[in-house]
Parts: sequence; C-alpha cells; structure tokens
Amino acid sequence: MPVYDYQAVNDIGDKIKGSLVANEIRHLETILNERGLFLLVAHEQTVTSNFFERFRGSSQDTLVFTIHMATGFQAGLPLIEIIDDMIEESEKGHFRKVLQDIKINVEAGNNLSEALSMYPNYFPDIYRVIVKTGEESGRLEDIFQYLVTMLEWEKGVKKQIKKTVTPILGILVMLVGLFVLVLTTILPNFIDLFQSSGVALPAPTQILISTGDFLNEFWHFLLVGGFGCYIVYKLIRFTTAGRYYLDKVKLAIPVTGMVVQKLALSRFANFWKILFASGVDLAKSLEIVSEVVQNKKMEKAILDARTEIINGREMAKAFRQTKMFPGLVLRMINLGETTGNLETSLDKVTEYYDKEIPETIDNLLGVMKPLMLICAASLIVMVGLGIVLPMYGMIETIH
Repeated sequence: MPVYDYQAVNDIGDKIKGSLVANEIRHLETILNERGLFLLVAHEQTVTSNFFERFRGSSQDTLVFTIHMATGFQAGLPLIEIIDDMIEESEKGHFRKVLQDIKINVEAGNNLSEALSMYPNYFPDIYRVIVKTGEESGRLEDIFQYLVTMLEWEKGVKKQIKKTVTPILGILVMLVGLFVLVLTTILPNFIDLFQSSGVALPAPTQILISTGDFLNEFWHFLLVGGFGCYIVYKLIRFTTAGRYYLDKVKLAIPVTGMVVQKLALSRFANFWKILFASGVDLAKSLEIVSEVVQNKKMEKAILDARTEIINGREMAKAFRQTKMFPGLVLRMINLGETTGNLETSLDKVTEYYDKEIPETIDNLLGVMKPLMLICAASLIVMVGLGIVLPMYGMIETIH
C-alpha cells in the first residue's frame, strides 16, 4: 500500500504532521477522523519526495527498537503497549516521530511490517521481510530475538572490518592523495629540469608524466564519469533484470561471493524452518523465504524449486536442478523430507552456516589486508622510481 505524508489539525487547532499507510486519500482521511484529526493536505511518498528521509536513519536506533520489541514480546506485552513504552522513554526528536507514526499505523489496522515500510532508512527491505515472516508464522517474539542477534552480529562484523581495514585504507587514501599531488604539482617542476639535462627519461617517469597530463586535462571528466557510473548503477538496481544481473555478479566475485551465498543460505534455512514449524503451508513459506535471502538469483532459484515442488517433485530434486544449492543443503533437505523432520535438518544447516560465515569473513579480511599493503607499496615505488631514476641519470651525466 502507498505511504502518505499528511498534515492534519485536531479539535483545538493544533497542526500535526505524520505519515500513514493507506489504500487511498479517503482511507487516510477516515483513519485520521477516527483519531479526532481532520486532514488538511496529503501527498503520496515517492522516491523523490522521500529522498532526504533516507539519510536520517540510525542503526543504533534500529537496534534499540528491536531489543525493546524482543523484550516486550518476551514479557507478553501487546504490540501497542510496547510501542507506547518506547515513545515514553525516547527523547524528543526524529525517531520519536517515527515511533508515533508506527503506532498510528498499527492502530489503524496495518501490519507492523507495513508500518515499518514508511521508514526504509531505519528498517530496510530485509528487516521488513523478516518481520513479515513473524507475522505470517505468528512468532514475532522469536523473529525479534533473531533480529537482535542479526543486528548485533552485523554491528560486530562492521566493527571488525573497520578495525582491520580503516588504518590501511587511511594510509592508502593518503598515498593516493600524495600520488595525485606529485603528478599534478610537484612533478611538472622537475620535467623542465629533466628535459634540459638531455637525459633519456626512464619508463616509470614517462608513465608518471603521462598520468599527470591526463589528470590535469581530464579530471572534471573523471568526476562526472564517476558520478555518472553511480547514477547508472542506481538506475540498474531499480529494474528487476538489472537487480538480477547485479546479484548474479555478487555471487560470482571470488571470496566475497562466498560470504553473500552463505548469508543467503543461512537465512533460507533459518526462516524456512520457522515458517515450517509454525504450520505455514509449503508454497507460502517458500514464497516468503525467497524474499528473505535478499539476492534475486537465489530468489529465482527458490521460486523455481517451489513451482516444481507444487507440481509433485521431491524437494531435494527440485532444489538440485536450480544448481544454486550446495550438496550439504540438498542432503539435509532430503534427510528432512525422508524422515519427516525437516525442521531439525534445516536447523542443522543454519548452525553450520552461522559458524562458517565468521570464518569466511576472517579469510576475506586476511586477503584484503595484504592486497591493500601491496597497492600502497606499489604507489610508493612508482613515485620513487619516477623521480629518482632521472636524477641518478643526471648525476651520471655530470660525472
């Protein structure tokens, strides 16, 4: 359903702004009237109208919200009461408005996942799909416990990557800046000196001079080209075919592709297990799970297998024909289908990948660190040779 930004007025004339999920303007007006508000103006949110909203998210606010929801559900509190507690405890600010909008939408009869869709900066697609899984299965408590674990794990991974990569990346950025400075300002001062000496310029110096001339002449084209590539990338992601192609490339990239695949397989097994255990029918559960994996190629593979299973094919064979699922997953699905204990088999798959993913990330960081050091060393050597070698030739000529 569309999301509307509205401005309304209450009985005493106070103006109130907010956002609501509604079928149409009349539906929005009805919801507001039930709350004693009278609609003044409303606009449907678009990518453009909601552009600046996307920069206001906070991962810490999202984590606190998730922890509060998990704790509240664990204590047996109803949803509205949990949100009320958060509104009362939160400081005045943007996130307080977010909570108030979520409460109004839930009270209006919208699902929590629909209410969260108003603020994709706080609650991205994967978050909302996971919440939708909890609504479908009737296990929101378990889902929010999982989300807490997922967000804390992601926070830990980001911290680990930042701790490992940031110092080297900082040095690399400084060296690139120094490299550009040398090429565009320092090296030109040496060119006349080198050329007047009559010394033949070595290859490293010629490369530096050519690169410096290129940067001086075409730097604005490089900036525009870089920005253009970013825009094209965003436009491609807006199309189904483009998103599928990009996700396919992500899976094909060495090392990082393994991380993407293992994350998708872990989500696949974990949420299929939850839905299966909750009694959601097989066709519906696979449809939901296909969204959770957050990769269009994997999503297509799950939906293709779903079609085959609906047509009567065995589950393991249906997934095998997609060529997207490793032997371990296929064996566990086959075992679960044969023994009638699919939930336990999927749980084993989840446990396996939850251990594998941190090790794969460690391996990825282990590869990135020496590569970045090699890049930094290469820049230093290139600049050094480019300047020192012709100077050495001049000294030889004098002697």
